[in-house]
Amino acid sequence: MRLPAGMPERRPRGSGLLSGPLFLVACLLGCVLLLVVPGPSWALASSLAVTPATPFCVVGETARLHVTGTMAGPVGAVTARIQVCGPGRPSSGAEDWPITAELTVPMGDLEGEVDYTISLPARALPQAGAFEARVTVGAGDTQLGLMSTWLAAVVSDQANVDLALVLPLIRGVRQDPSGAFVDSVIRETAAPFSDAGGSLYLPASLLRDFPGWHFSLAVEPALLSQLESQTGGFSEVSGGSLTEYSAESTEARQAAGGLAVLRGLAREPAVEIIPTPYAAPAAAVLAEQGWQEGLEQMRLGRATLQRVLQPGQISGGAYVPGQDLTTRCLAYFSQASVEYVVASAMVTKDLAESSQDPLLPVRIADSENNRVTLMPVSSELSSALADTWDVPRFFAAVASLLADGRSVLIAAPAHDYAQLDPAGLRALGLGLSQTEFISTLTLAELLEKHPPSSRPVFLSRFGGHQPGLMAHTLIERIREARGPIADLVVAAGERAGPVSAARVALFHAESRLWLREGADPAHVNLGLSWAREARRVVEGEFAAVHVGKVNAREREGRAVDVAVAVDNAAGQPMSLAFEVAPSEGGEPLTVVERTVEVGGGTVVLEGIAVPTGRYLLAVRAGSTELASVPFSVRWGWAAEWWLWTAAALVLCTAAVVTAKWWRRRTASPPPKGEPAVRRVRRGPS
Repeated sequence: MRLPAGMPERRPRGSGLLSGPLFLVACLLGCVLLLVVPGPSWALASSLAVTPATPFCVVGETARLHVTGTMAGPVGAVTARIQVCGPGRPSSGAEDWPITAELTVPMGDLEGEVDYTISLPARALPQAGAFEARVTVGAGDTQLGLMSTWLAAVVSDQANVDLALVLPLIRGVRQDPSGAFVDSVIRETAAPFSDAGGSLYLPASLLRDFPGWHFSLAVEPALLSQLESQTGGFSEVSGGSLTEYSAESTEARQAAGGLAVLRGLAREPAVEIIPTPYAAPAAAVLAEQGWQEGLEQMRLGRATLQRVLQPGQISGGAYVPGQDLTTRCLAYFSQASVEYVVASAMVTKDLAESSQDPLLPVRIADSENNRVTLMPVSSELSSALADTWDVPRFFAAVASLLADGRSVLIAAPAHDYAQLDPAGLRALGLGLSQTEFISTLTLAELLEKHPPSSRPVFLSRFGGHQPGLMAHTLIERIREARGPIADLVVAAGERAGPVSAARVALFHAESRLWLREGADPAHVNLGLSWAREARRVVEGEFAAVHVGKVNAREREGRAVDVAVAVDNAAGQPMSLAFEVAPSEGGEPLTVVERTVEVGGGTVVLEGIAVPTGRYLLAVRAGSTELASVPFSVRWGWAAEWWLWTAAALVLCTAAVVTAKWWRRRTASPPPKGEPAVRRVRRGPS
C-alpha cells in the first residue's frame, strides 16, 4: 500500500535483527551452544583398524580379528557388523566376491584405547585362499568406523612352501656432473637408524630380529659409488643452499659406516647380494634403441660390487630394473656371465612353451642362443609390497597362490625406488617366523633346490617404447652423446681415463630414475645434464689435439710424402686416421692410421701417388673430424713457380724486341733525291 506523502515508513518489528545488537547476542549464544552441546557420536571416534590375529587361518577352524585404536569418549553400546567375502585374488579386488558369512558382534561400551578380539565362525572360511573381512563399527544408527582386512586361509596339512624375498636397494643417481649431491637421499641412506625406510641398517636389523630369515638384496652399484664419494667429503644442495661436509664430518663417517654394513651383509650366509646394471637403467629401453650400454653397465655393475663390497663369492644373479625383461635385452645379462635374472612373472606369458607353474625358475633363450635362467616374481605378491606394505594382503596372496597349487614363490616390492617399509618388514618377518610351512631362501638357495630344465625355452617379448616428450628428449640427447664416445674409444682405447669418465656419465644419463613413468621433471633435467657431460668429456679430449700445416714433398715415381705437425695435449696417445682427398670432393685417395704420442710430433704419410691439384688432409678420430687442412701438389716445372715466372718475362721481352725489329724492316724507304725526314719530338717551350 502506498503511504500518504510526508508520512514516515514504519518497518516491521524485528526487521533490523541482522544489523542490530541482537545479532551479536545470537552469535555469542551460538558459540556457547557449540561448546556445551555434545557433538554426534562419530565425532568422538578416533582411528580404528582391524587386522587378523594370525598370519594364516586354518580352513574349518575359528578365525579371529583384532580391532584396535582409540575412542575419544563414551558413545554407549558399540556393535560390529562383519561381512566375509571370498575366495579370490587380492589383485582383482573383492567387490564381486561371494559372501561367506555375515554376523553382528556386540562390543559393549568403548572408551579410550580399544583392543577387541572378534571370533569368526568356521563357515566364514570354507576353503583355502584369500578372503576379505569388512568390519563396520557403530553405536545405534551412528557409524564409528568402516574397516577391512585380508584373511589367508590354508588347509590344516598345508605342504611346505619355499619363499625367496628380494629387497631392492636402488636410489638412483643423486649427483650432478660437478659432483654435488642434489638432495639428501644418499646421506639419509647411510644414516644409522634401522627404523628409517631408506637406511642401510634396516636389512641388517632383520638378521638380528629374525635369525632364521634368508633373503636377497638387489643393490644398485651406482649407490655404492656415491657412498664412496661421500666418505672423502662432499657437498649437498638442499632447499636452494649448498652445504659442505668435510671428510671428518659425521655424515662422511656415516657413509663409510653404511658401506661397512653392506660389506658385513655380503659375508652373511643368510643374505645374497645381487647387482643391477651399474646405474639401474631401463634395459628394455636401451635394447629397443639397439644400444649395447646395457651389457657394459652389467659388466661394470658386477665389477663395482666386487670391488666395493668384496664378497667371498660374487652372486651369479642380477636384478632387472623395473622387472621388465625383453628378448632384445637378454644378451645384456647372458654375455655378462649372469646365470639368473630377477624379473616379473609376466615375462613367462611370452614364452614359446607354456609352463604348468609360471612361478618356477625357467631357462630362457633368444634367437642368438643367449641364455639365462628367469626367476619370476609373482605380481600378486609384489602388489602387496607397494610404498606402504600391506602384510595381511601379502599373506592372503600367498594363500591364494597355494590354493592354485604353487609351492615356490619369489617376491619383491612393486617399485624399485620406493624405500623399504620398516614396520611392514618387521610385521612380515614376525608372520614368517610364526609360520612353520614357509621356508625362506636366498635366490641361489632356491635355484639349487628347484633347478630348471636345461633345455631353454624361446622368449618372444618386445617393448621398451617410452612415450612422452621428456623421455623422447632424453633419449635423443643420449643418442647424440653415444657416437662421440665410440669415436673416443677408437682413438684412446677402452681403458683410457676419459673413456671411462664419458661412459659413466652416459650410464648416469641412462638411469631408469628419469625414464620411468611419472618421472619428476627436475630428475629428467639432471639426466640431460649427464648426457651433456658425456659429450663435454669427449669434446675436451678431441680439442686437445691440434693439427698444423701440411707439407707435401716430391719423391721419385710421381709420389709425395705428406708431412703434418700434430700436437697431442691429451693425457694419452691417440690413434688417428689421416685421410687425403681432392678438395673438390670425391673418394679418399688414401687413409692411413697413425698413433700420436702424448706431446705430438710430425706425422709423415709416405709415397702417396697423386696428380697435380689441390687436396685436403682430414684428421679423424673414428667418425669425428678433428681438422681438415688444404694443400697443393705440382709436378716437374709446375712445381717451380719462379721458373715459370722467369720464362714468362723472357717470352714477353722477346715478343717486344721482335715486334720492333719487324716494324723497322717492313717500313717503306723515302724517294730518291729526297732526304729522309727525321721527326724530332720537342718538349714544351
